[in-house]
Amino acid sequence: MAMDSQAKKEISRDDPAPDPDIVDLTLKRWREIYNKEFIALDYKITGLTPYVDHIIEVCAIKYENRVETDKYVTLVNPGGPIPSDTTRVNHITDNMVYGKPVISDVLGKLEDFIGNIPLAVYDPSIYIYFTIAEYKKIFTNQVLATQQASKKHLSLPYNKLKIVLRHLGIDTEKLPREETDTKAIAEIVFKLIDICETKYGT
Repeated sequence: MAMDSQAKKEISRDDPAPDPDIVDLTLKRWREIYNKEFIALDYKITGLTPYVDHIIEVCAIKYENRVETDKYVTLVNPGGPIPSDTTRVNHITDNMVYGKPVISDVLGKLEDFIGNIPLAVYDPSIYIYFTIAEYKKIFTNQVLATQQASKKHLSLPYNKLKIVLRHLGIDTEKLPREETDTKAIAEIVFKLIDICETKYGT
């Protein structure tokens, strides 16, 4: 279902980025919502600077009752060469993105895919700033920021994704490259829901 046009915020480069509507898993209603349905979302990017760097892959996976039910996954043609440092990290090459859709088309289809379903991302700043830079708007879905939630509920000295996964015993070695981080995000959501359910109950 496409989002209603009134649910999209048009944003220019000079506007301050809005704060996402961050979900708090200490509240039972949010644990129930995310147990029922959410979409895990991850962007692969050429660097960390919006308007300079670009999204080169989008992976969105829908879960219902903790079961994967649908997904939207695509490489993106950034319109220029991918830095070698990026390829070493993300294993995405220029040849892989040649002939792939451009980001405006990809994010339009992503918008249709996610509708108004709650999202789970790892680093919300990546999601927010790159969506604005590449699409000139931000989706208004509820967002569970698993990086922040992991820091809050796991009491780890560092909250890098690999450290969180190791702490929670989540193995992603055998997952497809393009889905690894997105499925890792979903597994973190499930683990954090269980931890918070035990800790906070009702």
